Amino acid sequence: MALHGINLPLAFIGQEYVWNEVYTQLGLNATDLAAFFTGPAFLPWQRMGNLNAWAGPLPMSWMQQKRDLQLQILARMRDFGMTPILPAFAGHVPPALTNYYPSAKITKLNSWAGFDGTYLLDPLDPLFQRIGSAFITVQQQLYGTQHMYSCDPFNELTPPSNSPAYLSSVGQAIYKSMAAADAQAVWVLQGWFLVNDLAFWQPPQAQALFDSVSNDQMLVLDLFAEVHPVWPITDGFYGKPFIWCMLHNFGGRSGMYATLSRVNQGPFTALANSTAKIVGTGFTPEAIDTNPVAYDLLSDLAWRTSPVDLDAWVAQYAFRRYGQDIPAVRQAWSLLQYSVFDCQTGQQGTSGSLIAGRPALVMDRVSCCSVSALYYDPKSVVSAWQLLLSANSSLAASPTYAYDVLAVTRQALSDTALVYQANIVAAYNSKDKAALALWSEKFLSLVADMDAMLATSPYTLLGSWIADAKQWATNDAEAALYEFNARNQVTLWGPATSNLVDYAYKLWQGLVGDFHMLRWQLFVQSLQAALQANQPFYDEYFVYKRCDTTTALPLGTVEYVLFCRSHWNSRADTA
Repeated sequence: MALHGINLPLAFIGQEYVWNEVYTQLGLNATDLAAFFTGPAFLPWQRMGNLNAWAGPLPMSWMQQKRDLQLQILARMRDFGMTPILPAFAGHVPPALTNYYPSAKITKLNSWAGFDGTYLLDPLDPLFQRIGSAFITVQQQLYGTQHMYSCDPFNELTPPSNSPAYLSSVGQAIYKSMAAADAQAVWVLQGWFLVNDLAFWQPPQAQALFDSVSNDQMLVLDLFAEVHPVWPITDGFYGKPFIWCMLHNFGGRSGMYATLSRVNQGPFTALANSTAKIVGTGFTPEAIDTNPVAYDLLSDLAWRTSPVDLDAWVAQYAFRRYGQDIPAVRQAWSLLQYSVFDCQTGQQGTSGSLIAGRPALVMDRVSCCSVSALYYDPKSVVSAWQLLLSANSSLAASPTYAYDVLAVTRQALSDTALVYQANIVAAYNSKDKAALALWSEKFLSLVADMDAMLATSPYTLLGSWIADAKQWATNDAEAALYEFNARNQVTLWGPATSNLVDYAYKLWQGLVGDFHMLRWQLFVQSLQAALQANQPFYDEYFVYKRCDTTTALPLGTVEYVLFCRSHWNSRADTA
C-alpha cells in the first residue's frame, strides 16, 4: 500500500470489540449482542446496517484477536505516515436496545436483499449522541485517532423521511456525535447511496445532507466514479472535497474486467473542473486480488497531471510485469486492453460466468447483479491466450506470467460456456436428444477442465480460503462456524432464499468441481430425463423456488432439487 502511494486507508477491523464494550456499558448482555453481530464473513454489511446476526454468533475470541491485529495494523500505518480512517456511529443498533431504552426513537427498517430489516436509532434522539460519542471515546482510548471517521447511515437503505430539513438535522446530529468526542473530527462519507437510489436522493435531499456540515468537516468518496461519477450531478458534492474512486470489483467475482480508458481520463476531468474539489484518487473494491492492471494504472495516475498514452503504458506494463519485452506478449496485452479491459457498458464488474451461476434455460444474469452478456469479442481473449502461451519458453519461471495465463485461460473457458449453454438450450427446445447429450457432455467436460486448471495455482484454491478462515478458531465449534462463513459467502451468500445467491462467486478449484459441477450435472440430467420421458422441465423449480410445501428439505440443496424432480414427474403424470 505504501509503495503505491496510499496514505488514507480504511482501518475498520477491531471495531466489534469496541462496540461490545459500548453496548455492555449500556446494559446489553452477550445474548443481546449475539442477535446483532454477524459472522466474520458478513461483518462489512452488518457494520453498514444491512443485516444482523446471520452466520453468527461472533465469538469473543474473534473480537479480541481482531483488536490485537488492529493495534498492529495501525502502528504500521502510522509508521508509514498514513492517516487511518476509523469508524463512527451511523445509528444502526442491536434489536435488543429497544428493551432497555423503550422511549428511544428506534425504527425497524425495510428488509435488505431478503434479510430481515435492521434497526436505526433516529439521530435526533438524545441516545444517539450518547452512543456516538461513547464509541469514539472508547475507540480513541484503545486505538488513538487521526480524526478521520467513516460513517454511512443510508447504505442501500432508505431514510425514514425525505424532508430536506430532516436530512439536514440528521447530518448535523451525526457529526455532532463525532465532534463531542473529537473536536477535530472529519466525516468520511461514501457516495454510493447516491448511485444506488437517485430516485430518493434528488438535489434537495442530497444538498441538505451535504450542507449539514461545513466543507472542512466532510470528505466524500465518489465510490464508483470510473462508471457512475456523482460529482458532476451534485455540483461537485455541493462544495465538499472528494476523492475520485475506482470501485472496479463487486463481490470478488472471478473474471477479467476493467475500464482502463475511463480510469485514465476520469480524475483529470474532475481536476479540470473549477467546481470540483477533487483532493485525490482512491480504490474502493469489494475484494482484492483481481485484475492487477486496473490498480496499477490508477496508482500511477496519482503522480501525474494528465492522462497517460494508454497504448504505450500498457505495453510498458507488460514489460514491467514480466521483466522481458516480448512482441507476442505486447500484442496479447493490446488485445486485452481493447477487449476485457475496456468495458463501456456501465455494468457492475465482470460479465458473469455461467459456470458459477444457478443453471437455468435463461441465464441473462448470474446472481442479482452480474450480467452474463459479453461486452467484447471473445475471440480477442482466445488470441491473447495463444500469444501469451507462445512466450512460455521465455516466461515459464515468472509467477506473474503464470497468474495471467491462468486468468486468461479461465476467461476463455467462461466465454466458451456461454456458447455451450446456448446449444444445450437449443437442443432441448428442439427436442434433439442426441444434441442435448453431446452439448451437455461438452459443458461438463469444460467445467472439469477448468477445475483441473485452477488446481495449478495457489491463488485459486477453495481449500486455502477455508484453511485461512479456520486458522482463527480457538476450538472446534469456532472452526465449524468460520468454515460455514467461508463457504456460505462464496455460494449462497446468506440463506437459500437470499437475493444474493452467487453474488460473490469464485472460480476456484474445489468450488468449481465440487459445487458448480454438481449443479450443472443435476441440471443437464434433469433436462435429459424430461426429454426422454416427454415431460416438461419446470425450470423455475430447479432454480430453487418452492415446488411443494409438504417437504422440510431446505432450499438450495441437492436433496431438495431431487425431490422437485420427482414432483415434476408426478405433475406431468396427472396433467
